[in-house]
Parts: sequence; structure tokens; C-alpha cells
Amino acid sequence: MTKRIPTLLGSVNTDEMGFTLVHEHLLFWPIPEKYNRTAAYFLRENLFRAKDRGIRTIADVSPQRNVRRLQEVCGDTGMNLILSTGYYIENHRLVDKGVYARTMEEDMEVMEREITQGIDETRVKAGVIKVAGNGDELSPWETKVFTAAAKASVKTKTPICTHSCSGQAAQQRALINAGADLSHVYYSHPEAKFGWQGRDVRQQLAYFLDLVKEGSSLMFNNFDFYFDTPKDELLFLLRELSYRGFLENILISIDLNFEIDDEGLVWPEASKSHPETRRRDYGYVADHVAPLLKSEGFTQTEIDTIFIHNPRHIFEF
Repeated sequence: MTKRIPTLLGSVNTDEMGFTLVHEHLLFWPIPEKYNRTAAYFLRENLFRAKDRGIRTIADVSPQRNVRRLQEVCGDTGMNLILSTGYYIENHRLVDKGVYARTMEEDMEVMEREITQGIDETRVKAGVIKVAGNGDELSPWETKVFTAAAKASVKTKTPICTHSCSGQAAQQRALINAGADLSHVYYSHPEAKFGWQGRDVRQQLAYFLDLVKEGSSLMFNNFDFYFDTPKDELLFLLRELSYRGFLENILISIDLNFEIDDEGLVWPEASKSHPETRRRDYGYVADHVAPLLKSEGFTQTEIDTIFIHNPRHIFEF
């Protein structure tokens, strides 16, 4: 089965997705106009390097995005770039305060329009719905947004990506209640240990197993972020999920985002306090994560399943 999915430069077949990163950010933070060229250079070089290393598709799960700027900066990189609709974290400075007055039906209408017609009066259509929870339970606004996402997802056959350092079970309940197809839903950053509510790694594995048994997928990205998830615990979770028959519910990305300081210096997330993380770029998964998995006993077929088969399945609604 193949399906046409929208990208920044038009639709592609899912069998053309290849090695895919399902959770990244392109121009996530606002960039001062005087540093537009710096940001463009950093982003373009990252995309070209990633393409050279075999990455073919990137999902930009930043619902607050400037499509025309992305067309200008990324249009000739040759990367399949999937854009998103939806909302980021409640009360985050990147979220327009005007969205909080919308009804669930209005939220759903916005998502559907950006999926079927285009974003910001362009013809570029969203290919994934991004929503965010920021705690162990969903707030009333988050519940409304997750409900709208589930209904828009089913109606338009579009996958859902969630921000979920904690509270994946609450997110899953809300999506089930709203009729979502969990086989096209993935929870991002669930390995972040600060969101485990005091569970140890084996208890967290049991928590994850309850999620994936319902069909959902888990997106892991804390490689080199071992201050959030110790390396041995991250690898334990990946191995155990695979051994227990849930390899096809594993996704891996990097979640790269960057900002520029007042002196025009580019800082990828966490790199000021953890300089070792600066090597994390879009191609990092090919250069570092895939070899790490192989050293841990994952076969090349299993690695291809994680980076090629599983993303394709998510988007082949």
C-alpha cells in the first residue's frame, strides 16, 4: 500500500519517504531579522548534510511556522519536508493567545483546513497533526485540543504526533474517547525520566507496554541527552520493547531545534550547558544512533524497520 502525502514542495508517495525523522523542528524559535541569513545557513547546511547521510524525509512538528520562509530557505534542499497543523504547549510563548477562545469544532476546522486546503493562504498542506500535553493529566484546554485532533485525524486520514514527556496514558485515553486510530498516533519524548512520576525503569517499561498494546507508537530522541535519560536505561527500554514484539511501535528522531543569541551565535537545544550535544543534527541518527543500535544487537533489518518501515506505516493511514 502506498499513499500520497503532502510536503513543502508537493506530495510524494509513502514508498519515497525512505529514512525518516518523524519529530524535528526547522525554524522553531523566532529569529531576529538581522540573523535571518545565519539561521538559513545553519538550517540549510544541516539539511544538506542529513541528505548526504541518507535521510530522505523530515516531519517538522512545529505548528507555529512561517511556510513562505521555509519555502525560501529549504525549497532547494531536496529533502521531503512534512509540515504540521495543531497546537504546541498550553500557555507557551509560541502559542497565540487567540487560540484559547476557540471551540473544539473551530479547532477541528482549522486543522482540517490546513490539511486539505493549505497553511496560511499557501497551497502547502499539513501532513501531520501536532498536539501537546504538559502534565500527568490533561487540562480542559488540552482535552479539547486532543479531541479536535482525533476527530480531524480520522476525517482526513492524517497521523497525530504528541508532545508527551509525561502523561501519555492520559493522552491515550482522550484520543480513544474521541475515536482516534491509535495505530497512527505517536507519543514523543516518553523516555524523559523527569516525567516518569517516580517509576523506575522496569515500571516505566510496564507503563509503555500498556500503551503500545493498544497500537500507539513511542518516539525516542534523548540520545546524548543522557542527563534526561541515562544511556543504559534508554537502551534497556528499546531492547525490551523489541524483544517483547513491539519493534514496529518504536520511532526514533532527534528533535533538533536551535536559537540564536544576541551575538549571532547558533545554539542547538541544551548545547550551552551540555556541549557534547552540539553534534546532534538531522544526520546524527545515521552517524551515531544507528551504529549504537547495531552495537546493542539490533540487526540492520530491525534498524530499517525503525527508520523506514515504521514512519511509512504511521503516514499510510
